Amino acid sequence: MTHVLTEEDLILVTGASGYLATHIIKQLQEIGHRVRGTVRNIKDQKKVDPLKTLAYNPKHELELVEADLMDEKSWNDAVKNCTFVIHVASPVPTYVPKDENEVIKPAVNGVINVFKACANDDSKVRRVVFTSSLATICGDEFQTGKVYSENDFADPQISQPYTKSKILAEKAAFEFVNERKKRGEKCFELVVLNPGLILGPVLHDIIGASLL
Repeated sequence: MTHVLTEEDLILVTGASGYLATHIIKQLQEIGHRVRGTVRNIKDQKKVDPLKTLAYNPKHELELVEADLMDEKSWNDAVKNCTFVIHVASPVPTYVPKDENEVIKPAVNGVINVFKACANDDSKVRRVVFTSSLATICGDEFQTGKVYSENDFADPQISQPYTKSKILAEKAAFEFVNERKKRGEKCFELVVLNPGLILGPVLHDIIGASLL
């Protein structure tokens, strides 16, 4: 079943201070939607204050709540009363970590923790849009002449840590939904997007790794 988004719906955007998330929030607010964003530290004014002025004179002010990808309990309050969730938050390292789990664990556990909250019995979430990456399809390098499709998954065992984190996180997303549906349990509609390159202005003064 396809769910239609209305102005009455409350939309959660995870990782609100991130480059992509700020654009999503701004566009949603500009067309009149109610938006809630998650940040790891709501007292971090350098990251939080610019989020309050992303859209000029919005119909609804941006609501901000604290949530951490590794903290399962934090997501129950974050998704409360939301009908749509846009899961953007995922670690993007500025260097290749010595321990790949620095990137992989937050990415994979984040998906599972967010999805668990969205599938709770008292959850109102009807659809989750998950931002993955083209890297999950083709890996770190394209194969010349190969036509890629949604059936392709890159091999995580020969991938750099960031690419591996995206592959395993997307696999976890599909497995979570498919297992619940197989067992006949309540679940939401899942949409996965795999962008290859995102261009546009920076909407705040925080220069994250994805901009480097």
